Amino acid sequence: MYNYSYYNSISKYHIDISEEEEIQLFDAYKHCREAVELEIFKHSSSVEKLLEIYTDLVRDGRSIAKLSRDFNTNKPGHNANIIEVYKKNIPKYAVSPKNRAINLASLRFSRSLYTTLYKNLEDENTNIKLIKILKFTMEDIADKMVRSCLKAAHDIAGKYTVFGISFSDLVQEACLGFHDSVDLYNPDYKTIEGDRVKFITYAYLRAERRVKEWIMNQSREIRLPRSRLEIIFVIIEAARSLEEGVSEEEFAEEVNLLLKKRKKKAISLDEIQAAITLLRGNTVSMDAPVNWKTGEDKPQTLSDLIIDNKRSPEEDSLFKEDRKFLIKAIGDVLDPLGYQIIYYRYFSGHNKVRSLEDTASKLFQNGVTERELSREAIRNKEKIALKEIANEAPYLEEFLKKSTFSES
Repeated sequence: MYNYSYYNSISKYHIDISEEEEIQLFDAYKHCREAVELEIFKHSSSVEKLLEIYTDLVRDGRSIAKLSRDFNTNKPGHNANIIEVYKKNIPKYAVSPKNRAINLASLRFSRSLYTTLYKNLEDENTNIKLIKILKFTMEDIADKMVRSCLKAAHDIAGKYTVFGISFSDLVQEACLGFHDSVDLYNPDYKTIEGDRVKFITYAYLRAERRVKEWIMNQSREIRLPRSRLEIIFVIIEAARSLEEGVSEEEFAEEVNLLLKKRKKKAISLDEIQAAITLLRGNTVSMDAPVNWKTGEDKPQTLSDLIIDNKRSPEEDSLFKEDRKFLIKAIGDVLDPLGYQIIYYRYFSGHNKVRSLEDTASKLFQNGVTERELSREAIRNKEKIALKEIANEAPYLEEFLKKSTFSES
């Protein structure tokens, strides 16, 4: 993680870059990036790692289009074309020694994939001196571009100080947004009128979005899904613009009006309520109802199953006994892998929910899985396990009504 929190002084760190200098800097950045990608694939271990990642994605039934920097869910058929190209070319290029590095580098893989391949080379103590020099040059260019946008970063940070967050933290996040945009920006971008899109114009909204996401997720153990953030931001804006006491229909109308201004499709009242539920939850997975009734109309959630440190010693002792019973009951409902995922995720972390990465690591270390699963694989299997538990709720419902899980 880069540290830009010390960039809270514009006069000290800001630099001015002309349009001509900006074009030259991004041309140099592009050439360095292409050289890095080529050098990475000159190492056979990088090709082997790529094939391993590709094979894992295909075996798990996940989209290989996510390996591309052009991955885009908003264009119909776009990702299908990427999948077709990758299925045809990755295995072919990887086994063909002739022009292998050039061919693989031409497939426009994502930055995260190249980061993984670079880390793999570092772990193997491979000689990557040239790659390090090129990456240092790229980082120097990115830092110059961030400093040229420092006034904009302060402008974004100033909008969100009302949330009680320190100004330097907000500047840090805004600068990171500008930094991430450097790798995605193309100096050839044009407006409808044919004018060149400057970097700051392109990066400003990305930086502001990053700040919003950070504010939204900073107190959450599990981040909100990006696909829902746009709707959540619109709902918050609608709630601020309307007076209290409006009907649900009026609120939905205001939300859809704002979505229309953003050229987004309208959503139903049920979708709005689902987004509000997601927003209110402390963590996404923990607050997912599993249909275990503890009151007249309050569903039991996994967050209710974690020990409350405010309980008295007697209550805590009883709660632990009930918890042991619940763990065993869940084991009777789920398949072995589903049970282990729920157990390691929610019941073995000293009263804290384990992260998806930590859960995958624990499963691998304890021999539950043959390899360390990805976050997405853990999330999908957890979702299946929760549905399975919900379907088998009658076996546990009577016990839960008498247990100490009900809200005080």
